[in-house]
Parts: sequence; structure tokens; C-alpha cells
Amino acid sequence: MSNVFDYKDEKIHIKFPTAKFGKYLAMVHAQSVDELSFGQTRKLFLLVVDDFKSGKLSLDDMSEIAQTLWKQLLRDGSDGAKELKDVLNNATELNFYVRRIPELEPDGKTFVFFMTSVVAYFEKNKKVSG
Repeated sequence: MSNVFDYKDEKIHIKFPTAKFGKYLAMVHAQSVDELSFGQTRKLFLLVVDDFKSGKLSLDDMSEIAQTLWKQLLRDGSDGAKELKDVLNNATELNFYVRRIPELEPDGKTFVFFMTSVVAYFEKNKKVSG
């Protein structure tokens, strides 16, 4: 579970989507986040973004899953993981910045940058098989 603060500085508790995450793990043939390879992590994230883009997954759920995957990749250290680590880190921030646009950045540039990086990564890698 994560906490973010809304525009009134009130804490919002965001529950991790355990059941949904379990389904994604099964789709990449893994039983836990600890056993994910770099390829499985990338594939899982692409599935998550695809579901987000098609309205099957909320922004909060995408951000929470991205945070879990990002933490796993920090331990992994695989070659070529830097780009995915950066995009996962950006995705983890989306549920914070979407709620803080008015007072932190009236133009929302940071949110737009983070969202654009996630979508660009998806478009670049969506054909990757894992």
C-alpha cells in the first residue's frame, strides 16, 4: 500500500491491486515478483500499460504495479534495464502528480512528461515477446 497526498494535502491510502497483479504474474509465467526476469518484467509492464490504455486498469493500479516492478529491477541489475527502470520510476509518480497539478505545476508539465514517457516506451516495445 502506498500513500499519496491530494490537492488539500490529505493523505490517500492506495491499496496494492494484489489480485490483478497475480493475474499479470500468471500471464508471464511467474509466481512472484522475486522470480521475474528482465524480459518477464518488461512484458508484464507492457501488459499493464496496454490495460491502462484500454481502460481496464486505473492510473493508481498502474502506478502501484510499476512501483513493485521498479523495486524488483533495482535488485536485478540486468544489462539494458536502465530505460525500463526510468520508465517504471516515471510511472510510479503518475498517481502523485495527477493530484498535485494545480499547486505544484499549473501547466502539468511533469505529469505530461511522465505519462508521455510511459506511452512512448509502450509504443516502442509493444511487439516485444518477452
